[in-house]
Amino acid sequence: MDGNEFVRYYDTVSNDFGYIEEWVDSRGTKILDWKGKLRSVWSKKAKKLKTFTDAPEGFEMFHILNEKGDVIQPTGWRNGKPYNKDMVNDVLLKNHFNKINQT
Repeated sequence: MDGNEFVRYYDTVSNDFGYIEEWVDSRGTKILDWKGKLRSVWSKKAKKLKTFTDAPEGFEMFHILNEKGDVIQPTGWRNGKPYNKDMVNDVLLKNHFNKINQT
């Protein structure tokens, strides 16, 4: 579970709904208990994540969330980069991976 991803996701969703200093979920409902949201939604997703032994160190459970909050993971790893059989998801994963790895 990536705490930064959690914060970024709810900041983005909240801004999309016009909330600046309050978090809302993907339906626009205010989040009153962020710890509860973390346990009930994000922890469940983390338990479903596949672990890739051929991934670079630190990226064994690499994933992104789409605009609906669905988890997208690579189908596998090639030459140290994620790939997915679905072309759209492949591009999204590679873009996010490259963004994270910019130095």
